[in-house]
This record gives sequence, C-alpha cells and structure tokens, in this order.
Amino acid sequence: MQAPAVAIEGINKSFKANQPVLNGIDLNVKQGEMVGLIGASGSGKSTLIRVIAGFETIDKGQGNVRLFGKECQVAGRRTGAIRELRHDVGIIFQQFNLIGRLTLLLNVLVGRLGRISRLRGTFGLFPQEDRIKALQALERVGIVDMAYQRASTLSGGQQQRAAIARALTQEAKLILADEPIASLDPASAERVMTILRSINQQDKVTVIVSLHQIDHAFKHCDRIIALKDGKIIHDGNVEQITKEDLEDLYGVALADEDNHEIRGAGTKKPGKKAEKRPVYGNGRDPNPQLAAASALDA
Repeated sequence: MQAPAVAIEGINKSFKANQPVLNGIDLNVKQGEMVGLIGASGSGKSTLIRVIAGFETIDKGQGNVRLFGKECQVAGRRTGAIRELRHDVGIIFQQFNLIGRLTLLLNVLVGRLGRISRLRGTFGLFPQEDRIKALQALERVGIVDMAYQRASTLSGGQQQRAAIARALTQEAKLILADEPIASLDPASAERVMTILRSINQQDKVTVIVSLHQIDHAFKHCDRIIALKDGKIIHDGNVEQITKEDLEDLYGVALADEDNHEIRGAGTKKPGKKAEKRPVYGNGRDPNPQLAAASALDA
C-alpha cells in the first residue's frame, strides 16, 4: 500500500503559551492529490505549511508528522530523516525568494543543490545534465527565453513561474505553495495556478496550496481543507463545502451570486471532448530538448 505524501497525527503548534496557532490537527494527503488550504488570515494555513516543510517544529509531548511514510517530526523534535526528505519537497513562497542579481537559470539551478556535492554547489559547477533539466523546466513554465536575464528584471508573475521551475528542477515529489498568487494580477494568478495543476495532473506531484482566492481553490483543487482558529473545520471535495460553511469560515454573509461565481470558476461547460494536450505557462506544447539545446548554444 502506498504511503501518504503527508500524514499528520494530533499536532499542536503555539508561538505563545496557551495560544495555539494549530490545535489538534489530524491530516492525511494521498500521493498525487492537489489540496487547497483556505481560511481567514491567522487561521493557521501558513503555519501548517511551514510545519510540513520542517521550518517549524510542533509542540513537545505529542503528535507526529510523516512524509512519504518516514517520520520527520515526533513529539516536537525533528528526526534525522528530515534532511533527506527535504530533497523531495519543493517550496513556493508568496515573495518568490529569487536572488535578483543572478540569472534566471542560476536561480532555477538552486533546486539541484541538494543533489550535487557541496563543492560543486559552492562554486556553481552544475553538470550539463542539470542545466538541461533547468532549461526544460523554464520551457515548461513558458519563460525559457529569459533564462539569461537577471531575476530582478522579471515581473512578479514571471518570478513566481521561475519558483515553480526551481521546484521542477529539484524533482520534488511534494510541492508546498504558501499563497503563491497573493501578490499577482488576475491573469498571472490564473497562469500560475494552471501550471501547478498541470504539474499535479501530468507528473503526479502532490500539491498543497494555501489560498485566499477561494475561486481558484474551487477551480483547480481536488480537495478543500478549511481552517479556522487553528482547527480543521472542513475537509472534502469542492462539492461538499456549502455556502454556510464558507460563511462560518470567513464570518461574513455570502450573497447567492457570489456563491455561484465562486463555484462557477470550477464548472466545466459541456461540449465536445477536447484532445488531451499538456498545459504549460506559454500555452504551447513545448519541445524541451530542442529548447534546452538552443538556449545552451546561445
């Protein structure tokens, strides 16, 4: 039986005494799922992602976190397996976390640091095979023609696509995206979410994404997990969450037209079944090998 990508049992997380940010969280995410975390600001979404990533330790005394069947935190202590597991986890932040003075290609190659020697990584001596992987990832997200530009010259949407390319180059089996579209315009936000969904569907990569834009959660995710005051109050597919659930979650009355608009984002119109084609950031079916070879020759 395949182990879950993420298995969490009975964890709490507090930054101040008697003020839990996460409270009694139990959660299993199967490999290959795309899960949307929703909830108001301060509900615990980002903290949960940071716990899964190993950036935050759970409270001492109880609970555990497993990734792909291996324990990475037990009763408030990180295990020795967490270093190895981090190779399989790609992190995408709201603020992109690119180094502006470096080229886009070098930023994406950072995803390979955990898989090459420290000496090679220190001096940026990436093998040709890794450079090709990075260029293929950039082609996949639609920005390979910017590979040799400084990252600081890119728009916000392009930088976020570069962060996704970095996770692809890393060959992550789990992508954790913490509000990746919060600072993007609507068109860029849709493109980023479409790319994440295509990676999930085509590569079978597990994706957990926290979102304030719940219409994107309904449209792109298989499963919705809603947090309120550090507790999971809903966990199910998009059809199972009701208007009343959303009103309770955000503490506001939701007009019927708003409810329909949110749900309509994920509704597919009937019609002729289209031929399945890969969906990438540039809207084309790429030839990664050709693109990589061309960019290396440039």
